[in-house]
Amino acid sequence: MNPEALWIGFSLDAERPKVNGRTADKHQLMIRPAHEHFELTTPDDFNIFGIVIDRELLATGIGSEELERWENTCLIENSHAAHSCWALVDLIKQSLNCNSILGRKILELTDPNQMELHSRLVHLIEQSAIARLGQYQVTGTPEHSRGFSTRRQALKRIYNHIEQTGNYPLTINEMSSIACVSQRTLQYCFEQELGISPNSFLRDCRLNAVRRDLLNMSEERAICDIALHYGFYHLGTFNHYYKLLFAETPSQTRDRAPKYQNVSVVRHLVR
Repeated sequence: MNPEALWIGFSLDAERPKVNGRTADKHQLMIRPAHEHFELTTPDDFNIFGIVIDRELLATGIGSEELERWENTCLIENSHAAHSCWALVDLIKQSLNCNSILGRKILELTDPNQMELHSRLVHLIEQSAIARLGQYQVTGTPEHSRGFSTRRQALKRIYNHIEQTGNYPLTINEMSSIACVSQRTLQYCFEQELGISPNSFLRDCRLNAVRRDLLNMSEERAICDIALHYGFYHLGTFNHYYKLLFAETPSQTRDRAPKYQNVSVVRHLVR
């Protein structure tokens, strides 16, 4: 994600997701700056839409002061709850549906002679997105309670450790030392913020790291060697949890890797 962008997520499913421990209702959008870590917890069989939008572009639409408020929270909402997120969903569907007028025109952008059309479509999509997002605002009070701050700091220390060292802690005791909290407090942090145990969190992080390596065409190590590198020494257990999380085996992921090497036509719409 562009470091000068914001991620906006939303869902129309009955069961609701959580971002940074807060439940997002149907009339609310989850929002986080690209440069900040955040936790997204979702139910099983969950459907989510996402938009990545340039920060400067959004500021021109809603104003710099309002944008600053957006960046200091994780949920914004539409005052008309019944409106939900249908307008944003429709924009996304029209953009990606090859049977819609907009979708067909986007597919034509592979033609190098269509630069003028490209510019018009980009402007149209930008302004349509801004118009829909402009109906949302920050409500409620900021989450600055002591308990919330303590939980966030503990998790942030673990994130920083992983990011700076590239190593994933393998035990609760190691995680507690990194987070500078007791094991009981660490358990509470994960349960309150993410709705999962510390062990489940680390296992899923390591599985995602394995998946990234399997999708990397330049990675030549055997699957068992990659798994071992990330602390999975029991191949049967590794395969079980991998398939449970990604609905496919590690071998199937590696077989599909070539499909992810070519950028799709929507690359023209990335700012």
